[in-house]
Amino acid sequence: MATFKTNREFFNAIVNGTEITTDMVDFAKSAIEKMDSKNKNRRETMTKGQEANEVMKSDILTYMEENGKQSAKSLADYYEVSTQKISALMKQLADSGKVIITRDKFEGSSSKVNVYSLVES
Repeated sequence: MATFKTNREFFNAIVNGTEITTDMVDFAKSAIEKMDSKNKNRRETMTKGQEANEVMKSDILTYMEENGKQSAKSLADYYEVSTQKISALMKQLADSGKVIITRDKFEGSSSKVNVYSLVES
């Protein structure tokens, strides 16, 4: 019976046409379990960037409670980040049902922009 210490040994055995053994099947099952475990942990754990975005989204909601509807530009200027970052965060808030996005003129803009307002509870 062959035992495999590395993925390379396992893959070489397959490439070389070695007959599939129970050791090979057990090794493959173990490797799949390890991948599944890593993927589960990755899905359940937020990155530092995601954690920071969650804090920022909470701050934005508080800011909007105090100051009313906002545009991406007004929020970007206030938080000193790009309008693209704000737009992405606001889309997430809209997808979660906390914010409504409408197209309208805002604070003297000459064209319509996305205007974000809180969902009324």
